[in-house]
Amino acid sequence: MMSSRPLIIAHRGASQDAQENTVESILLAAVQGADMVEMDLRITKDQILVLNHNDRLKTFRPTIKISQYTYDELVAKGFTLPKLTEIIDQLPPRVLINLDLKDTTMDLALARVLSHKRIEQRIIFDSNNLGLLNRYSIHFPNSLQSYSTGTTYNPFNILNTFLGRVGLFLLTSLLSYPARFLAKRRVNRLLPEYVSLHARFCLPQDVEFYHSLGVKVFVFVVNKEENMRKFIAMKVDGIKTDNPILLASILKTT
Repeated sequence: MMSSRPLIIAHRGASQDAQENTVESILLAAVQGADMVEMDLRITKDQILVLNHNDRLKTFRPTIKISQYTYDELVAKGFTLPKLTEIIDQLPPRVLINLDLKDTTMDLALARVLSHKRIEQRIIFDSNNLGLLNRYSIHFPNSLQSYSTGTTYNPFNILNTFLGRVGLFLLTSLLSYPARFLAKRRVNRLLPEYVSLHARFCLPQDVEFYHSLGVKVFVFVVNKEENMRKFIAMKVDGIKTDNPILLASILKTT
């Protein structure tokens, strides 16, 4: 059964009121009523999980990449990136955590953090790499997966058609099945639990189609009131927004 109202998902925290992917932004989103907070996850050379959208940090030459330096080296260079662990320690237990996976080599680091903090059931992994999501469904069986179709490489512009969007989703899902079988995992679901659709690719027929498969629909990024109301009427299951307080106020009167 799909949710009666969409989840309020703070995109990189309450990023309209505070700098995205910071402790301040994440905690503010919780105060503003977010049910879930999306965070961009990166990893340092010494396997510290940090929040940042890009691997490359804004600086003058030489290029500074998070993945090529230890956390202490980045701090010494003047960069203060919030650690996932410090976010978890301060985020209220009621708030779900949507981790946008920006790297494919975080398995061991995530296993340590999720096991130590005992929060695997609060995690929804998000990626446009279905192979990565399949791997994480094996490593973290108590977490959920969200396949993002809004940023998938699209050389033939097929996402501009409904059949192209759903065909791409089904094809990539079916191709992932042998890998899950070979991993000797008992496959309870062929499809991911969620799909994340870019707002301009989310039409009523998309929502109906994914719901018919038992897949819940997130839409991103929605900041205008009229668009929030449109997607609420379409019965999406979650709305990612930079302005969670606005969405919360709309849902109270809807």
